Amino acid sequence: MRKTKKRHIWFVKKNIRIVFYLTTLVFLSIDQLFAEELKVKLARRKKYEFIAKLNSELEKLNKINVGHQSDCNTGEQEELPGPQQKKEPLNDDAPIYAFQGPPPKIFTNFTLRNDYFAIPVTYLRYGDSTLNARTPIIFDQGETHGYFMTYGFMPSPDLKYSFSYGSNLYTDIVGRGPNNEALQAFTNEQLAYITFDNLHTAKLITYQLDLGYVEHDKKNNTDILRGSTQQEWWHNGGSDQWMEQDFYNIINKSEDQFESGLFIKPNIGVNSNYLSKNKHFGTNARLYIAPELSTLSKRNNVELGVSGYIYAGTNVSALKVGKYTLFPKSSMGVNLGADLPLSVHQMHGDKTSKVSTSFVPRANMGVNVGFDLGPLQVNTNLGYSIEMVNGTLPNHIKENKQYQINHPSGQRKDWGDMGAINFGINFTF
Repeated sequence: MRKTKKRHIWFVKKNIRIVFYLTTLVFLSIDQLFAEELKVKLARRKKYEFIAKLNSELEKLNKINVGHQSDCNTGEQEELPGPQQKKEPLNDDAPIYAFQGPPPKIFTNFTLRNDYFAIPVTYLRYGDSTLNARTPIIFDQGETHGYFMTYGFMPSPDLKYSFSYGSNLYTDIVGRGPNNEALQAFTNEQLAYITFDNLHTAKLITYQLDLGYVEHDKKNNTDILRGSTQQEWWHNGGSDQWMEQDFYNIINKSEDQFESGLFIKPNIGVNSNYLSKNKHFGTNARLYIAPELSTLSKRNNVELGVSGYIYAGTNVSALKVGKYTLFPKSSMGVNLGADLPLSVHQMHGDKTSKVSTSFVPRANMGVNVGFDLGPLQVNTNLGYSIEMVNGTLPNHIKENKQYQINHPSGQRKDWGDMGAINFGINFTF
């Protein structure tokens, strides 16, 4: 009987503990629930207070606007203390704008290529004998002449559109004409393409995309837009009139060969930029890769390289003619640059093809002068560049090869060096 009573007491005590524990948990849960509800209420109150305060400020601002409009109607104006709407800033933090002025809305460029412009490179290769000889060395074979015209516009600070058309001429002397003229085989490489790029920005990643049409033409020697026609006019009379220098006469030998195709050439790079606080000095370094793919598969190649440019602009005392300011501040600039590309291309034989390479360092320099014409700002720039070929040349065009010539200073090799002169005009409004 006592054992049963003890067990009963133990059982009751145990149940009381369990009930106590459960009750405690319930109260703690209820307390936590009320605490969470209190936090929500406090948050709501703060929200309502913020909204009420915001509405009050808006009402004050509306009263100010009404007063401002009233003042405008009576001829009195008062500056609003509220925030003003900001215009989208131009992307003028790119280093190139230290040289050529503000980002252009419309631009045009004309480039003339010729092996005559590569005489400084020939001097580097062959030293004093180049200039001490009876005539300087001009390798007028292989790639000899070219030009490009570019027209474009810049609808936004980070994007340019342009259209380019041009011709590159490749020649090979294969005989003599009836009056000892140079009889030469030729190929006109005609290019027409559109370009999208953001190269003139301060972004880390920049790109250029060329989409175009190409012709390899050995037939047409009458179209003035083709390099062969231009060279024949120049050698057979144009140089006498313009330079008072009589180059040897030529006869272009036409062949019934013509091919055309499409190409795409993306250029993607990583940039490192610097621009001084006054925006009068800047530098740009770029590492890039540029593959070219064409329906004329022999053209396919890839270029990898690094480039670097230094840009500088200077303040010039304002020179006025009437109401026009010809030389405003920062209207003159200079640039120096170098490009070090490695080309991986194809070399084609009669039956086989192989992959080959060339290293073609390029040096660039230019000057810019700006004109401030009120609402229109015009910047003109003149540039010169030279390139020095090391390695092989892609021979998808038969005449694009390296030659040996006899010269008073000795036998010399034409590596394929070229020079170029560029003239551009930018319009900002």
